[in-house]
Amino acid sequence: MKLSNLLKSTTLLVSLFTIQAAFAVNATKLKAQLPISNGQALQLTWLVPKLSQSSPRALVVLQHGMMRQAENMMSLAQTLVSKNIEVVLPSISDEQYLDTLFPEVFAESFSKLTHNPEGQTLPKKLLLVGFSAGARFLSHAAGLLKNVQDIRGVLLLDPVVGQLPEQQLGPQLNVPYYAILG
Repeated sequence: MKLSNLLKSTTLLVSLFTIQAAFAVNATKLKAQLPISNGQALQLTWLVPKLSQSSPRALVVLQHGMMRQAENMMSLAQTLVSKNIEVVLPSISDEQYLDTLFPEVFAESFSKLTHNPEGQTLPKKLLLVGFSAGARFLSHAAGLLKNVQDIRGVLLLDPVVGQLPEQQLGPQLNVPYYAILG
């Protein structure tokens, strides 16, 4: 790869993950709890666009990596919302990332969602986007989602992949998978 292309790619990725304080998005930011099977709840942050009369074009699940939180993905989430795309940011803990059964727990609970916290029906088109360990996590959860009509793809941003079986990416669905490696 030419140095100039590498610099352009790096600049694009840095701009995607840099929080831009001056960037205001016309969206409703909501917090909600996703009940999970062990009687606990997972914190979800929702960004629901208020851009137009039409319903959001899609729903994006945007997952941060280990030692991060939903706010680390807010700049990218705001960019998506500005395109009339609804975004949900789960707050998965480091312990949950390390639990090899948690992708199944998450997928089972998330599959039951039909409405956002405002009571609006969720968009039928779904895209899963994860960064680092969040990419690996969502690659596993994607294949376990039930009652999701239209998964459009899985976008893996610098996914963490190790040597052990539980550190590999999940089984691939018959949808586009894209990986951006840093």
